[in-house]
Amino acid sequence: MIVELDDLTIAAPDGAAHDTLVSDASAAEIIRTIVGASRVIVRIPDDNAAILTGEPRLGSEMIATTLDRTYAWVAVNTVDSLIRLTFEDHLIAALRAQTEPIMFTVARPAAEFIIRFATEAGVPVYIDPVIGDRYVEGVGRSQLEFTNSWQEISTLVGRLGGRVYSDGSRIVVSTDAALLARTPAATITGRSEPLTSAIAFTIDTNQPAERASFTVDPTLWSVDVGATVQVTGSGPADGAWLVSEYRRILPASGAPEVKLTRPLTIGV
Repeated sequence: MIVELDDLTIAAPDGAAHDTLVSDASAAEIIRTIVGASRVIVRIPDDNAAILTGEPRLGSEMIATTLDRTYAWVAVNTVDSLIRLTFEDHLIAALRAQTEPIMFTVARPAAEFIIRFATEAGVPVYIDPVIGDRYVEGVGRSQLEFTNSWQEISTLVGRLGGRVYSDGSRIVVSTDAALLARTPAATITGRSEPLTSAIAFTIDTNQPAERASFTVDPTLWSVDVGATVQVTGSGPADGAWLVSEYRRILPASGAPEVKLTRPLTIGV
């Protein structure tokens, strides 16, 4: 069965439980991010026990698609009289599914380990040489505690001073310096289209990164997370920033929020 909620499509195998579930979806939140996994959270009124106990049982066959991205179902929980389904970026979900213990003890370039994990999961990957050429050892999925390929890649890249995220078509491993050095995807000024608010920002030398946020008209905003934007007309906030998050509520409820980040020290 397929149901649409604005530009979000949820597809599930036919069956009483799935049909009731997707048809009762009342609201959703889309969170695209470069911090962890992009995800879609679907909310359903918790007034029909058949949704949780009927056949077929909830399973990984459910897929959500929106804004040209695909999300795989990964979790269900009940909270505040709602059933909440969580869908995660399908590339990151594929990496999380790789859990069999394996350990590499010989020092090799980080790119070799990342590519091995990505290939195992069937996931395309781009690796900035500044990260990929660094030699590391002791990489792998532990036999002593539960872990997975996404967790191991994230830990490794963070240790090397980089960032890892999915752009929907591949996993990107890079430094913030390299991301910020690209040609800006847009130049923005507070309250000028496509923005619908002023640019709120925090610049604090006691924090590892500067932060900014604003709301946008979703029909005019097309800059994806991970892209660089140039801020003007905001004094100390002027300059290049990374788009770190895009958050939207469905059905449309207020303007979507965009968050920016800019490390205080962006060295490699």
